[in-house]
Amino acid sequence: MEKSNVKKIWVNITNTDSKTKKLSYVWKYFQTENGHDVCKILTSLKDEEVECKKSYKHDGGTGNIKQYLQLKHEILSADNLQFNSGKKYQIYIDKMIKKVPSHRASKQAELKKVTTEWLITNSLPFNVIYRKGYRKMIQKFDPAFILPNNKSIKKDLAIAYQKGVLALKELISVTCETASITTDLWITHSNDGYIGMTFHWLSSDFEIYDVILAVEKMEYPHTGKWIKEYLNEKIEEFGLTGKIVCAITDNGVNMKKVIRIWDNVERLPCSAYTLQLTVIQALKAIKPYTKWFRKLVKFFKSLKQSQWFDQVQIDLA
Repeated sequence: MEKSNVKKIWVNITNTDSKTKKLSYVWKYFQTENGHDVCKILTSLKDEEVECKKSYKHDGGTGNIKQYLQLKHEILSADNLQFNSGKKYQIYIDKMIKKVPSHRASKQAELKKVTTEWLITNSLPFNVIYRKGYRKMIQKFDPAFILPNNKSIKKDLAIAYQKGVLALKELISVTCETASITTDLWITHSNDGYIGMTFHWLSSDFEIYDVILAVEKMEYPHTGKWIKEYLNEKIEEFGLTGKIVCAITDNGVNMKKVIRIWDNVERLPCSAYTLQLTVIQALKAIKPYTKWFRKLVKFFKSLKQSQWFDQVQIDLA
């Protein structure tokens, strides 16, 4: 006999046309109607049925729907979904009766911010928040935390970036009188050109500031004139016009030309780049010796010689 306190979830999907069948499990609970994805879950308790009717504007995405199914109905997948007659699907969920109340908006926003910082700091893909291990861990640590989705994280990052740019511009206008920049241009293994620009200044309180203004893709050609135009755009964007007195670059011909055509800006060669060139030249001079050392290392790393070497050490001990 079925228990009376067991809460049932019925999903009444009327559109069963195989031509319009969708792959994601969410479409076993949601149906597209008049441009909106509508939740078709009927909650049955004590012979009363109430349709959920939660809807989202149809855009082809399922992130918000997945999050809603998890938080509202505690449905993560359709693994234990059982087909029932009458074109309805039925799931028995005892634990739905015991729900943990979610955090207040301020606490939720704080935890969401920490999650976003964790993703950015560790260079993780945003979809890691959908993985079972992460969700299981959060459920144990804090079941009241409503997990964010990809779209909300990207939106928050865009807003945070705009706020950060405004704050930086304000800081520059208040504390910066003169400054220097470090810029470099390099080619990746995929033959894409990128340019980076770092900004340095000292405030009237002798506080040092170092800020990365940009790391962006730069199309070919990488001429001095083109680089100069790009740097000018960034300088104007951040209110640095007339404040740059020095630029640190490598010894590339195009970079030297940038400073040569830039009025009242002095070029300072990058010491790290110069040191690298020195080391490269020194390595060329000792190349015969390094070649011999590599052969010696390879000899002792072989299995036969390694075992013999170990035995010699034992005998000499």
